[in-house]
Amino acid sequence: MVRHIYLCENSAEGIFSAIYRAYEEGYPHEYNEVVIDTEGRNMELFCEYHTVVTNFEHAVKVARTIRRKISEEAYDFIHRCCGSYEAQKADAIYRFVQEGLRMGRAVMSHLTAPYMQTLFAIERNFTNESHFFIEILRFEELENGILFGRINPKSEVLPYLADHFADRFAGEQWVIADTVHRTVLLHKANYKTYHPRGMKSKFEWRVNGFDRMGQAGVHKIGMGVLIGLEEWRTDVTMMAYHLRYLQKHYWKTKYSVNFPRMRPSENGGFQPNVVMNDRELAQLTFAMRIFDHDVDISYSTRESAEIRNHMATLGVTTMSAESKTEPGGYFSYPQTLEQFHVSDERKAVEVERDLKKLGREPVWKDWDQSFDFKR
Repeated sequence: MVRHIYLCENSAEGIFSAIYRAYEEGYPHEYNEVVIDTEGRNMELFCEYHTVVTNFEHAVKVARTIRRKISEEAYDFIHRCCGSYEAQKADAIYRFVQEGLRMGRAVMSHLTAPYMQTLFAIERNFTNESHFFIEILRFEELENGILFGRINPKSEVLPYLADHFADRFAGEQWVIADTVHRTVLLHKANYKTYHPRGMKSKFEWRVNGFDRMGQAGVHKIGMGVLIGLEEWRTDVTMMAYHLRYLQKHYWKTKYSVNFPRMRPSENGGFQPNVVMNDRELAQLTFAMRIFDHDVDISYSTRESAEIRNHMATLGVTTMSAESKTEPGGYFSYPQTLEQFHVSDERKAVEVERDLKKLGREPVWKDWDQSFDFKR
């Protein structure tokens, strides 16, 4: 009988998506294999290859099944294995899930099974590497007081360093960068200072909001850094890492970025901790355009008409106009509770006129529901 080989992304979500696909297509498990898709892979004769696109909805279903029908311990074990650099993990995890659905939590004691021996060796190496970097990692203090460390692991151990360093440096602002897998770990020491109450105070809910939008198939996702809270170079670098992650996982979605500069608050409110001058704003805009040639770069009405006009020909692709900054401002205009004063007070038609003078073509709407219709 023909063997079916499911090629997947090297991630927990990719492996879980391949397992879902294998179950969905219903071929006998003994003729299936889940393999990490790599460049230059040798193709075997008499095999049918299935390239699996990572599907987060399917991955979540597999993860939920492991937790409910096997155990939480099994899920944690498998998740550590998924972070390993070792390629044989994918099919061993597939075999583990098969037997786990049959045996339940007893599968963790099935020590003589080849797939369990493989996974135990993988998990042991992963844990040892995590402990290694906990022991040797050293931080350097940047000019802005942030502690910065680098690691270059074979496996994706970075998330497993979080608890240790969050406890060791609880009151510090620190960043750890994984230079191999291009991921970063950021300590959120000051987050509660800026968002003490309400839904914004829930860090995980906020940061995972982009994933929820991507999973929902949102047409365009906008992300930004408010310049003025912390050192802006660090904040924007973290946003660039996040943008790359989103583009990799939700590639059908368009993206835009912005970096609005905090303006002095009205009525003696919050004032900027860090000030970015016009030259630095232009430098950041150019750097973002070099980093990503396609992402939309947006300037808000916080910036002056002069700066927005100049930057419209130097990398900026979208702009707001006639913005309201008071609560409920679009519903109950005029309003007296303005949070801060906008700098560009031109009407939308005036912004359009000035852009046309610069040789730009203003586009008011670049989407339509009909584009998403499946034919």
